[in-house]
Amino acid sequence: DLAEVRPYVDLAYRLGLLHAQMAHGAISKATLTYKGDLASKKTKLLTAAFTAGLLESRVGGVNLVNASVLAGERGIEIAESAVPKKGDFAAVMQADVETEKKTYTAAATLFGDQYLRLVQLGPYRLESYLDGVLFVFTHRDLPGLIGYVGTIFGQHRTNIAAMTVGRQAPGGEAIGVLNLDSPPPPAALEAMDQARVKLDELARQLKEDISDHKALVFSQFLGMLALIRSKLEELEIPYVYFDGSTSAPDREKAIQQFQQQESVRVFLISLKAGGVGLNLTAADYVYIMDPWWNPAVEQQAIDRTHRIGQTKNIFAYRMICKDSIEDKILQLQERKRALAKTSYRMILALLRA
Repeated sequence: DLAEVRPYVDLAYRLGLLHAQMAHGAISKATLTYKGDLASKKTKLLTAAFTAGLLESRVGGVNLVNASVLAGERGIEIAESAVPKKGDFAAVMQADVETEKKTYTAAATLFGDQYLRLVQLGPYRLESYLDGVLFVFTHRDLPGLIGYVGTIFGQHRTNIAAMTVGRQAPGGEAIGVLNLDSPPPPAALEAMDQARVKLDELARQLKEDISDHKALVFSQFLGMLALIRSKLEELEIPYVYFDGSTSAPDREKAIQQFQQQESVRVFLISLKAGGVGLNLTAADYVYIMDPWWNPAVEQQAIDRTHRIGQTKNIFAYRMICKDSIEDKILQLQERKRALAKTSYRMILALLRA
């Protein structure tokens, strides 16, 4: 039996490490369910490996020998169960970890008795590598969001070796697992957090500050627009949307809805697609979610509200996080503006001469 379960030791340990990262709050119980071929095996070693992984970041000096004792000393109950019936895989180890906040579920198996695979996270089915560095994130299943995450990692020179997405229905809640070649630098994680901060601040302003006004929200990233769409739907704020892939009829329909329907107060637009050729005088608030290196592109977007028939004051906001790459882009914009003014003065001087 030892020889048969030995390949699963590393799997059990990594499953414990994963749960240690996911579990928020004090852990009270972990239930390990051995399914299929594992149900008939002696799994004490696997349970010890899982427990060691679960406690490693919380307890110093934990190992296979003392893991169960250390768990008991901390009030963590470790339970086992067996389900002989096979499902999609010949042998699966499932772990359900209970905390004061919620219960976390993850399941894993081996492919070819050597390749570790994560096959379930929460309610989501997937087939992801369980070795190396994993970056796990929940999201709405909307176009552009995965690309947005990949862009952030690319900007910080973090290579994505593999990617897996699990979902229950198209367009609904989903989970993504990225296998990275190296741990992401703090700046990459900070950029992810900055996106959340921007999203929360935009949501607050749209809900509390703009009242009966209308707003244009621009981003150069479809992923950021996808995040905003998800947030607006969560807050039940009506909106219209288009990007570069939107057909001309749908584009015109969105414009008319925004201009004419009082209930539609937010227009989400990709920065390049909405920079020219639009007349959106119904809006008096403009939000630029991320800076473009060329300030003229942003100004063109803001100018969509400055058209014949505009009677309101226009408020334009650039959502910039201090000391970030975006802050450096803003500084570049200022240098470009200064250079443009200097060039203009030189041209005038030459003409006068």
